[in-house]
Amino acid sequence: MKRKILAGTTSLSLGIFVAATNSTTGGGLSGLVFDTASLVAEYRRAGQATWTAITLVTGKTLGTFLSSGFIADGALTGAYEVDVPNAAVAAGARFVLIRLHGAANMLPVLIEIELDAIDYQDGVRGGLTALPNNTRLAESASTMIAATASGTPTTTSIPTSSVSVTPTVANQFSNRLLIFLPTTTTTALRGQVTTITASTSSATPTLTVGALTTAPVSGDTFIIV
Repeated sequence: MKRKILAGTTSLSLGIFVAATNSTTGGGLSGLVFDTASLVAEYRRAGQATWTAITLVTGKTLGTFLSSGFIADGALTGAYEVDVPNAAVAAGARFVLIRLHGAANMLPVLIEIELDAIDYQDGVRGGLTALPNNTRLAESASTMIAATASGTPTTTSIPTSSVSVTPTVANQFSNRLLIFLPTTTTTALRGQVTTITASTSSATPTLTVGALTTAPVSGDTFIIV
């Protein structure tokens, strides 16, 4: 059995199935309780060489967490719920192995839990405390250059009528990306990206670009990033 959870999760209850070795049909083993003779529960975290005993306890209610609690799970023979001690799934290890074994006619149960740094069940931002690209977006926004095409552009040469950063030397914009805005006039260019291979040093530079699918028209808008 394999699971993935957020490292440091607390009050973790696991549903498990214990198969009976004396069943010829794969049936479950009934009758296990917290103190069944020879029943052993233990865990080992990544990097550890020894197993830590889980001393199963009584008093658990199905669906309610009780550290090291163990109880039969409803009417399905062989179904049980075990409550994992918080220390087993604490942050600081990549995974933890949990196993239950030893009782008469019991097929051992091995559970591997990957302890992840993010919560896959967080529907807001994937368990991250902040979106990591916020800073990158802000940095990118600060270096974006807005521009407008003018004259009679071709698929490889775009004169401009306005550029938010005035170049001071030739080829100042070389090797940057030119991205047409979603609202630009020419529909076929919306979102299209090309590379600038050369630029003039004029206040309204002409940009030489990798071939576009469609020639822009005067008034098409784009950004340089």
